[in-house]
Amino acid sequence: MFKFISFEGIDGCGKTTLRNAILKRLLALGVPATSIGQNSWLSVPEAYVILSARERHQVFPAATMTRCYLADKLLHYKLNVHNLRKYGVVVSDRYYVSDIVYMHALHSMPLAQLAGEFLAESFIWPDQIYFLDVDPNVAMDRIERRGKPRRHYEQITDLQRLHDTYCTFFDQYEDMLPTELHRISNDDGALEEVVETVIQTSGILNNPRCSRTPS
Repeated sequence: MFKFISFEGIDGCGKTTLRNAILKRLLALGVPATSIGQNSWLSVPEAYVILSARERHQVFPAATMTRCYLADKLLHYKLNVHNLRKYGVVVSDRYYVSDIVYMHALHSMPLAQLAGEFLAESFIWPDQIYFLDVDPNVAMDRIERRGKPRRHYEQITDLQRLHDTYCTFFDQYEDMLPTELHRISNDDGALEEVVETVIQTSGILNNPRCSRTPS
């Protein structure tokens, strides 16, 4: 199996830009690679709950939201990630950590409970996680410069809450994560420097395959 890595962080931290740059670099170097998004959207009932809650169209019990997020990820890995990583490195714009952080920060669900359920042994995590740590004010400026309609949580108060939750989660649960965690400051947006950091710390060029074979 080829490596599976994910980028985590608040909106405006540079995840998508970095993901695309990494993918371009790997392909240019002859390393087979592809990218995926955070969700599978392969089951209509789960997708309905996730999207409705995300856009604040409807409120659901915490247990329902957790079940739907986990079910979506299970399908995502089994039917998307698992098959893709047979043929190349898989680079994800968010994965499990964002589910945990956004449910806690935006829906007030207990962080410890979420962490416990998402850290269960039945779920396969990326081989490496890269947390792009960005000041919420910097992220807010980037979002505004996009010139696109903002999501309801793309406000400075929500970005600050999300940032704090990411930091709290990694501070409290880093030792329990079944994966490598790398924290990268991306305030200055030095894309080439960050790309080089990821390439070097991931070891993809030396060995694009992971040391273990996920089931």
